[in-house]
Amino acid sequence: SGNVMRDIPAAGLATAGFAALVYGSDRNDWKLGSLGGLLVGLSILAKYPLAMLTVPVGLYFVLRRKIRYVGWLLIPAAIVLLWCLFTALRYGMPHPLYLLLEKSSNSNIQWQDKLFGAVLIHGSALYLVPALLWVTCRRRQFGWMGGSLLVALGLVIWSLGFYNRPFDFEFSLWLTLGGIMFCMALACAGDLKSPDSILLLSWVVVPLVFSVFFIPFQAVRHQLPILVPLVLLAFRYIDLAETKGLRR
Repeated sequence: SGNVMRDIPAAGLATAGFAALVYGSDRNDWKLGSLGGLLVGLSILAKYPLAMLTVPVGLYFVLRRKIRYVGWLLIPAAIVLLWCLFTALRYGMPHPLYLLLEKSSNSNIQWQDKLFGAVLIHGSALYLVPALLWVTCRRRQFGWMGGSLLVALGLVIWSLGFYNRPFDFEFSLWLTLGGIMFCMALACAGDLKSPDSILLLSWVVVPLVFSVFFIPFQAVRHQLPILVPLVLLAFRYIDLAETKGLRR
């Protein structure tokens, strides 16, 4: 599959570059940070939407008061600009712009449909909700549990009205689990004044918003960039329960 050959390696390059940029800034390692910029640039050439991951990293640099490291993001920017220049000279239009205009003109799927699809994908791909709910019960944070369930129920009711079709158990199950997963992500983030928490949350929110409003249709491969931060947030939540002695 062409999608597998592009999306999986691109997501891997982007995640490795993301990690190198973050660790490079934490350790003041210019070589590691430059490598991260190169990897992110290569991932963008494989999949243009991955350019959005520069937003959480740039925000992290600013919050850490290490603005000088924003310069690392000039590396992927230079790579993309060179590619745009080459395609413009060769074909008369930068390739990213061509794809953007073509897909925006051919898209007739409403954003609500893409939102339901994104939440459903994560509900069916990540089986961490039972563990998260169990830990929530052990911590007796029933407010978070009740709020998550209400949000998930609201999504199901909203989808029934939007699609105007009979109740579908499997669709509603995955949508419910996905809704709970995203709500738990907010709880997992912890202190929103922490740059680490904001980094993880923006790593989830930016690709999600992009896939809902700027991509013509929803697909599992479009959600690959969100899987890593969601898993990190989930295990961060579970680990917090262990450190507080709430597990046997």
